[in-house]
Amino acid sequence: MYQNTRTYSRRRRSQRLIEAEKSKKRLWDSTEPIHLPILSFPTEILLLVISHLPSPWQLSFGLTCRLFSELTRRTSLPRLEGEDLVEFLSTLQRDISNMYFCYCCNKLRTLDPNLDYKNQAHTETAGAFRNSRWVPHPTNTFHIELPPYFPFFFFDTKISFMEANLVMSRHFHGFSHGTSLRGLERCSVLEDVIELGKCIRFCHRPRIKKYISEDYMDPETKFLEENFEALPRRENAWRFLFRSIPKIIDDELLIARFYTLTGPPVSQEQLKKLMESTSIPICSHLTCSAFPYCCYLMRSIPKRYLRCCPFIQPTSSYRDDDGKRIKFDPERDSCLLCSTDYYISVDLETNNETTIKFSIYHRLGSCRSPSDKLWNYFVNPHPEVSRQILIRDVDLSDASGFDTNGLFDFENIPSAQEIRSRHLEVDPGVARRKWHEEAPDEKL
Repeated sequence: MYQNTRTYSRRRRSQRLIEAEKSKKRLWDSTEPIHLPILSFPTEILLLVISHLPSPWQLSFGLTCRLFSELTRRTSLPRLEGEDLVEFLSTLQRDISNMYFCYCCNKLRTLDPNLDYKNQAHTETAGAFRNSRWVPHPTNTFHIELPPYFPFFFFDTKISFMEANLVMSRHFHGFSHGTSLRGLERCSVLEDVIELGKCIRFCHRPRIKKYISEDYMDPETKFLEENFEALPRRENAWRFLFRSIPKIIDDELLIARFYTLTGPPVSQEQLKKLMESTSIPICSHLTCSAFPYCCYLMRSIPKRYLRCCPFIQPTSSYRDDDGKRIKFDPERDSCLLCSTDYYISVDLETNNETTIKFSIYHRLGSCRSPSDKLWNYFVNPHPEVSRQILIRDVDLSDASGFDTNGLFDFENIPSAQEIRSRHLEVDPGVARRKWHEEAPDEKL
């Protein structure tokens, strides 16, 4: 039985070699010039190379030319699914003009390079996938009544992976493979009167008025005005201005978000109410907040928090090697879990008005895959890891999990090490420095 099986296998292999040699001969006999050195390799070597390739690359290898197609189709290639299908199609899109790979449905879709991603044919039916977009999640504590459309103002600041991916595809592979960098620009402005008097947190909230301010500017008109700061502001009204500007530097996508809040003169307490109610998000891990006396006076909060405005509030617990909480500079600093830098300024005196400016810089990498390191760090908020979870990760049979006193060594647990060391990978300060000091690879 074994003897017959081996004889059959040898006979089958010999037949494949004969057919491959015939195919190779037909290719050599054609009038087309041959420039690929790999075509001069013995057929046995080519078959050996094919046998060591992963399934997506075997199929890709077979699409190179007729000879390789005949060599690979005789092997039993499995149906591509899951990660293999994603890897194959995302690679194949580089060789097909006016097509792009959709990470939502795992299919190649038609691309109109003259339109941005939002206006492509498939985007209305595309759903979410892992790391599909970054959406700001303000940790608001409402002390004042904000305009009812204020959440829509924030929603315009979201960053979609597919938009970033197509912009970088054009940068790497040419015009017909992606969309314009200008598609990542954003600009929104709204203006309304805000009452900063009595705190409404523990009071009955007034009924929300169903209206849109006349001074709310539709996003479609966002580039009709060059300088919104120069427009006259209504008396006693607050203006919220948001701009997002993309750049490509060193083959990496950088996006800067600029918020400007301008309004009438206010006291320090009123400023704190406004800051905590708006809660401008810096990234997935940091948000800008404050602690007004109206709601925190009777609580045991450190005085430095009550004095500081704005206050940078982490969504997770940042600790150094000694286990102490890490403090963030309220004016200029960097996130430790993603490549984001920020600068915040508060002016209460110039032109008899209040001006608050936020400059936030994100370094998002090449955006080739939703799992790329910099994009993954940016999108995913890293939750605080409790000691119970850390203990669960410990291998009790491994002595390295304990210190010299026989107690758990939390610093050596992988979950804790990732939180503590990620800031070394994201290179704090590089996003802000590149944005201001280095020339972009291409201009808007």
